[in-house]
Amino acid sequence: MQPQQIPLTLGPRDRACFAAFHPGPNRQALACLEHYVTVLGLPGVYLYGAADTGKSHLLAAACQAAAERGLAAVYLPLGEGLPHRALEGLESLALICLDDLQAIAGHRAWERALLELLERLPLEGTGLVMAGLTVPARMEIGEELRARLAQTVMVGLQPVDEAGRLAVLRHRARRRSLMLPSEVERYLARRFASLSRLMAALGVLERATLAAQRRPTLPFIRTVLQEAGMEGEG
Repeated sequence: MQPQQIPLTLGPRDRACFAAFHPGPNRQALACLEHYVTVLGLPGVYLYGAADTGKSHLLAAACQAAAERGLAAVYLPLGEGLPHRALEGLESLALICLDDLQAIAGHRAWERALLELLERLPLEGTGLVMAGLTVPARMEIGEELRARLAQTVMVGLQPVDEAGRLAVLRHRARRRSLMLPSEVERYLARRFASLSRLMAALGVLERATLAAQRRPTLPFIRTVLQEAGMEGEG
């Protein structure tokens, strides 16, 4: 079975890359992955942290960075119902990124497939980056797999507060050449406590302002979000 590149669910103007990641309290994780993609090899890196801390973005960015160097890489979101056979043959790639590792906990076929993949990886030349909600020691997985995952370099990610969301919003908006008034930025950062929802709102607003060819004022933004069914989220 030939490994396949899994498409990323990111818009083309918000493509996952290290430059689009506003580090905030997670500078260590960003620096770690930026360096790791240049060296690759075992034991690999394991990112852990609560949902919405940027783990998926960093994994996808690592794949993008590898691809820009002409290296074969794959990003697999394990929480999206993939068959365990998706891990077959991945050892031939330069970089493997496995997201949502907690999704396979307790699934023996998946755990065995992952353990077998890890055992097939060469010591040099194949990079491995994984991410989960918690460290392997706290996951309900087999002892052999837990011990193997514990050998990776563990890097924790911290959630961002409202100030952090505001910084991320400004960073992403400017990368899209979307100039938001300060009152709109503050409103959005307060309204959406989830970074993923905040970025989704930013995408909606970008499309709406381009279509309407008008300045993104606060009344306009509220109307757009209400019409998109996002005004009450946060």
